[in-house]
Amino acid sequence: MAPTGAGHFSDAALLRRQELVGTTGPKALFKNMRVFGVACFACLGGLLYGYNQGVFSGVLVMPAFKTHMGEWVVNGTKQGWLVAILELGAWLGTLYIGFLAEILSRKFAIMINVVIFIIGVIIQATAISAGPSAILGGRFVTGMGVGALATVVPMYCAEIAPPEVNRGQTRSVKRTITYRI
Repeated sequence: MAPTGAGHFSDAALLRRQELVGTTGPKALFKNMRVFGVACFACLGGLLYGYNQGVFSGVLVMPAFKTHMGEWVVNGTKQGWLVAILELGAWLGTLYIGFLAEILSRKFAIMINVVIFIIGVIIQATAISAGPSAILGGRFVTGMGVGALATVVPMYCAEIAPPEVNRGQTRSVKRTITYRI
């Protein structure tokens, strides 16, 4: 519970914090180029999800893929499984990533899931001899990686971002200072 009468002190602390911060909003992004670079690199994890889905839509209509997969491309239900299995893997990835990120750290959870994503891609790329089961398994494993990355990357970016990047942060800083005193 916040003590009464602490408003004056918290207002002074907030004003001091704002003086130290300087500019806010988009201009503050370029103030710390290391944080900006790390955030841009980490955000590539979220890009993988849409990229993988978009690329596979092009693969489905390739003549060589149709010849190799046979009934899995002609039958609408089986083709739906080929597409949807990525989302099922992503669902599983979002379930385990919270525990993994808490136990290891956000950064190591990102690294582990990039490896999981790469394993899934390798399984898909080498599925010529194994057939549809390898494509399905590879897409599921890839989905686990991209689903987990789509969950943990925003958490990581939020944790490394300096508070001045967010315009609404001044109200939260005030609230935090008020309750801690």
